[in-house]
Amino acid sequence: MVIDCLMNPAGPYQLNLVRAERVNHDGFGTPNDVFDRFFWIVRDVCRERAGASWTAETEAAWTGQIQRVLDAST
Repeated sequence: MVIDCLMNPAGPYQLNLVRAERVNHDGFGTPNDVFDRFFWIVRDVCRERAGASWTAETEAAWTGQIQRVLDAST
């Protein structure tokens, strides 16, 4: 689901999903910054798995998409 949200961060389903999950996790006592950190962890794991094929361009694309998702869902 995280990848789907990152592929289309402005999609109505994706935006509503992230917003709903933010509320759900708040109900579990998860602060927003901890919830948000999950997206960055997914990026870090993908970077690690990609190894040398991860480029500065890839990094910028992931960072931009994650920021768009987080900005739109708060």
